[in-house]
Amino acid sequence: QEPGSFNYLLGNSKEINPLVELFKKLMGQSDYTLASIFSLIDSILPCEKAEQMKKITEELVQEIEEILGDDGVLIYPSCTNPAPFHYAPFVQIYNFNYWSIINVLHFPATQVPMGLNSYGMPMGVQIVASQNRDRHCLAVAEELDRQFGGWTAPFKTLEV
Repeated sequence: QEPGSFNYLLGNSKEINPLVELFKKLMGQSDYTLASIFSLIDSILPCEKAEQMKKITEELVQEIEEILGDDGVLIYPSCTNPAPFHYAPFVQIYNFNYWSIINVLHFPATQVPMGLNSYGMPMGVQIVASQNRDRHCLAVAEELDRQFGGWTAPFKTLEV
C-alpha cells in the first residue's frame, strides 16, 4: 500500500526486471542490494486483497489504540533474537514481523539498546505508543537508557 512504484523509483524512471537482477546478483553483477531485489520480486507476485487488508489494519490500529489509551506504551521486542548476522534475515524471513507491524500501523516507536548478550551481540527493545504520542516513546526510552546504562560498545576501543 505504499504510494508510487518501487521499481520505477529504483530504476530511475526505467523498469527493472527483478528476475534478471536476481540472476545478476547471484553472479555478483547487480547494482542493487538483495533486499531491494526481493522488493522488486514482490511487484510480480499476485496483488493482495487491498480492501480486506485495509479493514484488518484499521481494526488492529483501533484495538491497540484502545489498549494504550492516551498515555500507555508497549515495551515490545525488536526481534526474535539479538542482532542477526548479515543476510540472516533473508533466511529467517519471519523475524521482521516484530518491527514491521508497528511500521505498517504507523505507530511511533523508539529503539532502545539494552546491552549485549553472552555472545557480545546487541539486544534491545522498542517502545511503542499511540499515534501522535512520540513524546511518550522518547520519555520511556530515556528512562530505560538511564536505568540500564544505555548503548554498549560491542568491543573494546582504544582511547587516544
